[in-house]
Amino acid sequence: MKKFALLITLCFFTAYSNQNIKTTYAFSPDPIDVIIPCHAKDKRTLDLVIEGIAKNGKKVRRIMIISAEPLSDLAEWVPEDIFPFSKQDLIHALAKEDEQLIKKVSKSSRIGWVYQQLLKLYAPFVIEGISPNVLALDADTVFLNPVEFMDENGEPYFNVGTEHHRPYFEHAAK
Repeated sequence: MKKFALLITLCFFTAYSNQNIKTTYAFSPDPIDVIIPCHAKDKRTLDLVIEGIAKNGKKVRRIMIISAEPLSDLAEWVPEDIFPFSKQDLIHALAKEDEQLIKKVSKSSRIGWVYQQLLKLYAPFVIEGISPNVLALDADTVFLNPVEFMDENGEPYFNVGTEHHRPYFEHAAK
C-alpha cells in the first residue's frame, strides 16, 4: 500500500509541479481494452454493459471485469487480488489505524466508490498485456449506439460534460 500511495503521490506531484513544462503523450492507434470494475451488486446491468460496448465500441479488443469473483461469462475476469492493495488496505490507510474511524469509514457508502476509482487508475500498471489505450467503464454505462473513442492516429475524441457537482470542485480546489 505504501508503494501505491507513493506512486500516486509522485504522479500527481509531477503533473502539478511541472505545469510550465510541456509534456507530450505518444498516442497509439492500438485497439482499446475496456475495464469494468464492479461488485456483485452490479451484476443486474453488467451483461448489458458488456454487450453494449462489444457491439457498439469501435476498435475494442478486450473487455475485462475487475471484481472479487467472476460475475459474467461475456468478458474476461480480472481478480481484484492481483492489485497490490485491497479495499481493507484503503480503509486502514484512510483511517490511520484508528479503530473508531475504521468502523466509520467501512460503513461509508463512498469507500466502495473510492476503491473503484483506484482500481481504474491502477489497472494499466497491473493487468498483463493491456493496451496503451484503456477505457474504464462503470457497470451501469450501456452503449446503445455506435461510438468511436479515437481517430485513426490514436488521438482521443472528447465529449466534455456540462454537469457541475460543487463538492467535487471544492475538493479539487483544496
